Amino acid sequence: MKSIMRQLPVLLVGACLVSCATTSSTPKLDTGESERIPASNESSAEAAPEVGTDVSVNASVDTSSGTAGDDETPWTTWSKKGTIGGLLVLKHIRDGLLKNNLHDPHVNYAGLKAVDCSKQNTRFRSADGTCNDLEKPNVGAAGVAFGRNVAPEFIDKNAQKNLMTPDPAEVSKKLFTRGDFKAVPFLNMIAASWIQFMNHDWLTHGRNMEANPYQVPGAAGSTRIVERTKANTTSPSQYKRAFGKTTLNEVTHWWDGSQLYGSSQAEQNQVRAFTQGKLRTVHTDGRELLPKDSSLNVAHNKQNRGYEMTGFRDNWWVGLSMLHHLFVKEHNAIADELIKKHSRYEASTRTYRWKNDSEQVTFNEKEFDEHVFQTARLVNAAVMAKIHTIEWTPAILANNTLKKGMYTNWYGTANPQSWSSLFRNVPGMNTTNWFEGTNSGYMLGGIVGDKKNDHGVPFSITEEFTSVYRLHSLLPEKLYLKKLSDKTQVEAVAFADSRNEKSYSIMASHDLKDLFYSFGTQNPGQLVLNNYPKFMQELSIPDRGTMDLGMVDILRDRERGVPRYNQFRRAIGLKPIRQYADFFEGGVAKDAQQATVIAKLNELYGKDSNGHDNVEMIDLLVGTLGEEVRPKNFGFGETMFQIFIVMASRRLMADRFFTDDYKRANYTKAGIKWIDNEGFLHKIIIRHMPELKPHLEGLETAFNPWKP
Repeated sequence: MKSIMRQLPVLLVGACLVSCATTSSTPKLDTGESERIPASNESSAEAAPEVGTDVSVNASVDTSSGTAGDDETPWTTWSKKGTIGGLLVLKHIRDGLLKNNLHDPHVNYAGLKAVDCSKQNTRFRSADGTCNDLEKPNVGAAGVAFGRNVAPEFIDKNAQKNLMTPDPAEVSKKLFTRGDFKAVPFLNMIAASWIQFMNHDWLTHGRNMEANPYQVPGAAGSTRIVERTKANTTSPSQYKRAFGKTTLNEVTHWWDGSQLYGSSQAEQNQVRAFTQGKLRTVHTDGRELLPKDSSLNVAHNKQNRGYEMTGFRDNWWVGLSMLHHLFVKEHNAIADELIKKHSRYEASTRTYRWKNDSEQVTFNEKEFDEHVFQTARLVNAAVMAKIHTIEWTPAILANNTLKKGMYTNWYGTANPQSWSSLFRNVPGMNTTNWFEGTNSGYMLGGIVGDKKNDHGVPFSITEEFTSVYRLHSLLPEKLYLKKLSDKTQVEAVAFADSRNEKSYSIMASHDLKDLFYSFGTQNPGQLVLNNYPKFMQELSIPDRGTMDLGMVDILRDRERGVPRYNQFRRAIGLKPIRQYADFFEGGVAKDAQQATVIAKLNELYGKDSNGHDNVEMIDLLVGTLGEEVRPKNFGFGETMFQIFIVMASRRLMADRFFTDDYKRANYTKAGIKWIDNEGFLHKIIIRHMPELKPHLEGLETAFNPWKP
C-alpha cells in the first residue's frame, strides 16, 4: 500500500494532463511532431505527387524535401517523450486522424435495404449488424461498403494501369521469402491466432469473382491465375463518384463477435442450441467440440473452410478453431451465470422469472432462451473487445506509454490501474464504467460507457484497415504440439496440415488444454521483410492449384486503389521517406542484411527519372514490413500504427453498445460484473482448463510466452 501511495502524485498529475488535453480549448501542443504532413482535408497537400497520374518505375517524383544527411527524420518521435509527453502526442495524433481520416463513400443510406428498427429488439445486437445506428439502420451492417481512411484524392485511380508494376510475384519472391525464421521473443502463437480471430469478426470481401481473373506472368512462360475481388453490384448512384470503385464487407463491421454468431439470422440460428441461451456443442470421445458440417465439399473448398460450424470459417486453421472453441465455451458459461444470478424457474407455470435491478419480467421458455442468448452475446463480445484493447494490443506493441494509452481507452484516466499495475489487484479497480450515466468526453471513465460519437462519419471498417492488418508473417512453418502429461513428446505438424478440413481431426484427437499449452509456448514470426511463411507462397487452393499469397497481398492493395506506401503516409498525416535507406535508423544501412534490402528495393523499384530512389512506387505492405525505425518493443511500425490509433478507438466510440447502451439495463448487473472481473484471457483459459494455471502464473497476459 505504501508503494501505491507513493504513485498517487504522479498519477494525479498524469490524469490531469491527459484529461485537459481532451478539451476543445487546448492550446496547440509542442508535440515534437512539427514534421507531420497535414492530412487529407487540410490545405497543404502539395508535398504529394499529383494523384491520378500514371506513376511508373521511371516516373519523375520530387524528392527534394531532404537527404539522408538532414537533421529531419520521416519518423514520429512520441515514444521518446516519456509517458505523459508521449500520451499527449498520441492523443494529438488520434484527434487529427479522427478529424481528417474517416471517409464514407455512401451518398446516403436511403437506397439500401429497408430496415424498421421498431420491429427489432434494439436492446440487443441484431444478427446482421442493422440498427446499431438507430438513425441510419444500415450503417455497419453486413453487405455495406467499406469506408476509407484516406480522402478520395489519395485513392489510387490508376491502380489498374500499374497493377503489374513491378511484378507482384517478383516482389513476393525477393522481399517476402523467408530464410531463417525470425521469432518474436515476447509473444506466443495465441497472439498470432487472436488477430485473425478478430479480423474475422470485422471484415471479409467474400468469395472472389471467377470471371476474367488476373493473369500474373510466372517462370518459364507460365501464368498464375488470381481471381478478382468480388464486384459490388449495388447501384453506383449510392456512392460518391470521387471514391471510384467500392467493395462490400460481407460480415458486420461492428465489434460484435460475428465470427462466432454469424452475420445473418440464418447463420446465427445454425450455431444456436435454442435452450438456456446456449451455443451448440457436441461431445465426442470425451471432448466438447463444435458441431461438424459434413456437407463441406473438400474438393471444391476455394474459401478454405473448416468443418467446424461457427459464425465465420473461411481461411480456417487449428489456431482459429481453438479460439472459437474457447469462446463458445465462454458464451455458455456466461449464459449459466446470467441464469443463476437473474432468473428463477416457476415449475407450476413453466415460466421463468427474470429480475435485473428493478426490472422484473416473466418469460416462456422460448423467450427466456432468446433473452439469455442475446445478453450472453453482448457480454461475450465486450469481453473479446476488452481483451484486444488491454491485453493483445499492449502485448504486440510492448511499449509502456502505449500500454497506458490503451488502458485509458478502456478504463479512463481516473482509474489508477491505467497508470500503474500496482492497482490492478485492488478491489474495484477492474470496474470498466466508474461513471455510469455521466459523459466526460472520454476523459475520466474512458470510452466504454461514455457517449457515442461517430465524429460525423457513419461507422465502417475501411479498406486501409484491411490492408495494414495483413499480418501473415506472424505464422511459422510448423506447429509444435505437446502434451501436459509428457512435455518431452513434441509432434511437429506442418502448418499446411492444420488448415481447412484438417483442423477438425486435430481438435478431435488432441485435448484443448494441450493445444493451448503448445501455442502458449511457441513464438510467432516477426512482422519484417523476408519472414513471410513459405507455405503461404505455395498455398494449395482447391480448383486453383498453387497460389503465392504474398503476391496476392500485393495485388489486392493495388486492385482496391489503396495508395502506395509513400502516398499512404501522406494521406494519414505522416512524412514520406526520401530514399530506401530511410527505413533504417539514421537513414543509413548499417549491416549486410540492410544493404541487401536496399539492393532488392533497387532491383524491384529502381530509380526515378531524376536518378533518385523510386520510393513512390514502393507497395504498402513492403513499406510497412520494411520499417525498422520503431518505438521500443513495437511488433510493427508507425504506418500501420496510425491506422491502428484511429480505428482502435473508433470501433468503441461509434458503437452504441460500448457507449450509450453499455449499462446494466442491457448487459445486466451480473454481465457487467463478468466483464469487469472475469474478462481476461488468462482467467478464461483457466476457467475452462484449470490444469493450465501453473503455466500462466506471473505473466502479464496470456499472450506472453508461457512457463514451460
